Amino acid sequence: MEVSEFALIFTILVIYLTLSIAFFVQPRTVFFTPFPLLSRLSMVAFRPGSETRFELYIPEGISIIMEEDRIVLEGADYNPALIKSLMVTGLIKRLKGRTLYLNIRFPHPVILEGGFVYYLKLRSLNMELVEVEVLRQSAS
Repeated sequence: MEVSEFALIFTILVIYLTLSIAFFVQPRTVFFTPFPLLSRLSMVAFRPGSETRFELYIPEGISIIMEEDRIVLEGADYNPALIKSLMVTGLIKRLKGRTLYLNIRFPHPVILEGGFVYYLKLRSLNMELVEVEVLRQSAS
């Protein structure tokens, strides 16, 4: 074999190695829909005294922060058209990036980390205040 053949084989191997590493090191995008949470919130939001309990799974790498008048979806890609379809319920005021601004408020901040199944209780305290309580949390 001549030097040019070795150079060609070496170049092909380097390209193959680079593409292999690029494929396996790519960050994985997690698609998450907050629809179950938002639909339950809209059920109790404007009915003082009402409450609901449900389970919510949050995939690894995602966290949901509910504080003041907003919900922040960290680490998640979602379908904005689905969120905008819920605007007719009056729950969502506007959508900006990964933050949903709501027409209700939370009395205290709640953070839900990914990789767990949460058993939640939502209770409407009045027309603009919804309490979120984590009743149980278990690893998925």
